[in-house]
Amino acid sequence: MVCADRQIHSKELKYLAVLEQQWEIKQDTVEEKDKIITKNENCLSLNYVADRVPSSEQRKVMEQMLIMAGIDGFFAPSELEMVKQVAQIWHRYLDDKGLEKLKKQTEKSVSAFFKDKSNNKQKKL
Repeated sequence: MVCADRQIHSKELKYLAVLEQQWEIKQDTVEEKDKIITKNENCLSLNYVADRVPSSEQRKVMEQMLIMAGIDGFFAPSELEMVKQVAQIWHRYLDDKGLEKLKKQTEKSVSAFFKDKSNNKQKKL
């Protein structure tokens, strides 16, 4: 998702770091992330990764994908297309109306994320 719009925003990288800590991401997963970010051609495919997400985690992962897509303040068409591709891999129907609904929910999560980060900075001062 980070590279879907062919740009890597600093907010996306910060959010990835937060997710790595929250979800206690394994080192091999971090290494795959680094391959993707550095545009290494030997990275795992979208289908390969999506197929390995347990169905019980798919909704949570979809929400995280949308947060990542909108964290820079803009949902690029290529990012939204990737969300639709993942939904299709998971055999879930996601039309434009459903995508808009998810985007609105995600915008609240992004705002909360930055509000929380801002509050943490103020506490440190």
